Amino acid sequence: MRNENEWLRNRNEQLEYDQANFISFLYEELSRLHGEIDILRTQRHTFNVMYYSQASAYVYTIDITNSFQCVNFLNAIRSLTGRSYPSPIRQRDVMYITDLNISGRNITSLAGIEHFAALEVLRSNWNHLVAVDVRSNLNLTHLYVSANFCQITGEPTLTSLVVANHPSLTHINAHHHSMNTVNVSNTPLVHLDLGAGVLTSLDVSTNRELALLSFQFNYVNSLDLSNNANLVHLNVFSNRLTELDVSQNPRLEHLSVGRNPLYELDISANTVISHLYADEKVHVVR
Repeated sequence: MRNENEWLRNRNEQLEYDQANFISFLYEELSRLHGEIDILRTQRHTFNVMYYSQASAYVYTIDITNSFQCVNFLNAIRSLTGRSYPSPIRQRDVMYITDLNISGRNITSLAGIEHFAALEVLRSNWNHLVAVDVRSNLNLTHLYVSANFCQITGEPTLTSLVVANHPSLTHINAHHHSMNTVNVSNTPLVHLDLGAGVLTSLDVSTNRELALLSFQFNYVNSLDLSNNANLVHLNVFSNRLTELDVSQNPRLEHLSVGRNPLYELDISANTVISHLYADEKVHVVR
């Protein structure tokens, strides 16, 4: 019995020793692996920083001169940045510009505007633009592209405005245009002026923050304002609307509906209206 007890005691001591060694081994291995992982993380971080720095330096110095298809736009940027010919226009010359006014410069194309990463306000009125695409200007909040006319005929030239799903755009002024419709869906618009054009339809159902909507002198025959509870100013003068429901617009103060084939206008839900312009033949329900 004594021999058996000694054997059991020795066996238990051996197991405890082996367990302690095993735990020590695991701890050492885990510590070693953790150290290697830290080294790998450090190396990867260093590589990422180096790669990012090199990539940033490349983008910073890239020559974007050929991006400007319109020589008048290019010359306007040369004048603004002080980069006279034949010096190249580089990314660094335009990437921090926040406010750009190029109105009245006989510009026919805004190709190159995509390089203005910080741009917040763009004014390009009284030019000859046919299309405007600001999808790359994610910080843009105010866009003014009104009164772009053909040099020969004097007719409005703007036929395309690409702004749908823009994350920052709150103000658009594009009156005197040749657009049949404009996709402004999923933009945080507060102010939209598309007066004096050839619009036949306009969908503002996703523009819930819209406070001013103006498209006088167009050809729109229907308008859904049920999702525009923040609307304050509405100008639809001289269109083809046969009915207009403003019951979901309780903040409406200014309403112009003259020269539309309307027979009745119910403004009983619009208790803060201070300015109303409607034809005499229209029966106004208050």
